[in-house]
Amino acid sequence: MRAYFIRFFLLLKRQLNYRLMTIFLIAMPVCVYIISSVPQLNESEPVRIGMLAAGNDILAHQTMQHLIESSDSTTMEYYEASSADELNNDIISGRTDCGYIFPDNLSACISGGKYSGCIKLVSSPSSMMASLSSEMVFHSMFGIFGQSIAADYASSLAGTDSTASHIAKDYVNERFEYYLNGPATFHVEFRLLDVSGKTQSGTYGTSVPHSAEYQADTQLFPLRGILAILITIAAMFGCSQYITDKESGVFLAIQGRMTILGRLVYTAIPTILFALSSLLSLMLSGSHSGLSEELSSITVFAAICILFAFALSLCIRKSRIMMSIIPLYAILCLVCCPVFIDLGSYLPPVSVLQKLLIPYYYISVL
Repeated sequence: MRAYFIRFFLLLKRQLNYRLMTIFLIAMPVCVYIISSVPQLNESEPVRIGMLAAGNDILAHQTMQHLIESSDSTTMEYYEASSADELNNDIISGRTDCGYIFPDNLSACISGGKYSGCIKLVSSPSSMMASLSSEMVFHSMFGIFGQSIAADYASSLAGTDSTASHIAKDYVNERFEYYLNGPATFHVEFRLLDVSGKTQSGTYGTSVPHSAEYQADTQLFPLRGILAILITIAAMFGCSQYITDKESGVFLAIQGRMTILGRLVYTAIPTILFALSSLLSLMLSGSHSGLSEELSSITVFAAICILFAFALSLCIRKSRIMMSIIPLYAILCLVCCPVFIDLGSYLPPVSVLQKLLIPYYYISVL
């Protein structure tokens, strides 16, 4: 037993003598801690969109007020400019992405059907949010003014019959309120990544307000995938070292159980070291679901990686072949596994290939 421990510590010392590996083990948690500690790297400023009412039109002011109150501070922020010059200067300087100038006769233009071009859009050539923002402005304006348009139209269909006109108008008002504020008329099924890197499912309907609990940590969510690939590559690197030493004759005098133990130890040492460094990185980043859960997940995944590398050492006998497989496998994992984007959701063959890659199970299953 003493001989086993001596060999284990000698191999551990040898692994730590690889400067690049030692640098990686230390740099991973340090870099993650620095990135997660800098607020500017984890927060993105909302896109500012200016608005200006040229007169005292009620619809224009109600639309502006509704947009300002319903602004999502994480994506777009609507504000009222004091003058056209201020709005233009903000857009030219880049402080504002685009802006809208409402005419003083907006209600009359829409009621008369002469609404084309009545709202002036001011934007820079580099504006990316103008189209989306225009849809939101129209949606807000329709929510305010659409009810009266629909009710007046229904009333006009009744002709000179005042009783039928009132009934039609009341019915349209009632149904409009129901469809605008009642149960959702449609819903969107979605899956998003929470701060622990795992998927959540849910629905979003027209009557369901946007909730902050569904906010994802966009800066740190690839961390789990990257760490999973590094742990897998570490196990494969240990396998490569074993094959290299076997080719050089290190195991000529070793037979039986020591050979099997050597295969396991060579793959286990770098895998365990990277697993510990990855666990520390997750805890420092705040992108975790608890120490006990992360520890159990990463332990199971490390064991899978060790067995995977052990199987490779039985199948591959040349170190050159093993060293050439490692970068190809890493690239394949980065592309096919849901690290940055889940291609399997768009390409069915990729979803099948994902299940043949070890990191996939740590990212999506464990």
